[in-house]
Amino acid sequence: MDLDDDDPGPATASSAVVLRTDGSVLVEARLQGGAPWGFTLKGGLEHREPLIISKVEEGGKADRLEHPLQAGDEMIIINEVQLSGFRQEAISLVKGSYKTLQLTIRREGCAGSYFEVSGDLPPSFCAPPPPPPPPPPPHPTQSRRDTTDSHLSSD
Repeated sequence: MDLDDDDPGPATASSAVVLRTDGSVLVEARLQGGAPWGFTLKGGLEHREPLIISKVEEGGKADRLEHPLQAGDEMIIINEVQLSGFRQEAISLVKGSYKTLQLTIRREGCAGSYFEVSGDLPPSFCAPPPPPPPPPPPHPTQSRRDTTDSHLSSD
C-alpha cells in the first residue's frame, strides 16, 4: 500500500508518546490535508506478518510530524479503529480518510519506563540503532602467512 506524498501541505504534530515498560513505545499521530499521506504499508495477516510501515517519504506528511513515522513502525490503530491485522482493512480505513488520518503505531526498541510524555522527546527518538562496527582487520602475521601459503610455485 503506497501512500507517498507529493503535496507539501500542512501536517500536525503527533499528539502523544507513551513509553511502555516492555521497551516499546506507542506514538499517536494525526496527519491533515488529505492523501497522499507519505508512507508505505506492508505485511498483514494475509502474509502472516504484522502491518509494518516499510517506507516514509522524505518531506511527506508522515515525515514532517513532531515525532515522524519510521520504517519498521507497526500500525495498530487507524482513525480510532483497533486493527485486526489484515492489510485490506488498513487500506480501506486509510482510503476512507478524507482530510485527517489518525494513527497509533508501535515502535520497538525504546528503553525506559515512563508512561506519558508529551512533546519532550527529540524528533528522532528511538531511531533505529546504527549498524555494528566492521570486524577488526586480521592479525598481520596471519594475513602474511595466508598470502605466502597461497603463492606456490613449481620450480
